[in-house]
Amino acid sequence: MNYYIDTIEQVKGENDTVNEYGKREQWKLPLEEVESKYFTKLANVSNDIITPDTPDKNHYYMDIRIVDTTGGVLRKDRVGKMVE
Repeated sequence: MNYYIDTIEQVKGENDTVNEYGKREQWKLPLEEVESKYFTKLANVSNDIITPDTPDKNHYYMDIRIVDTTGGVLRKDRVGKMVE
């Protein structure tokens, strides 16, 4: 079975604008290895979330999911606050 890591991220652009993009990574690896990649990405973005105390960071928000070949969502997390 293939596993996918889907992300939607909002990051700081030039002049503090908000850039948003989505990405899908495909892995034909055991679920445990895909989960490791998922948690690494989640930790990295969590450490880069912009707050009033940390305006020098780069991420406003991220939605991340592990999806399997059948479309089932195996894990889902969100960090930060989405900018409208």
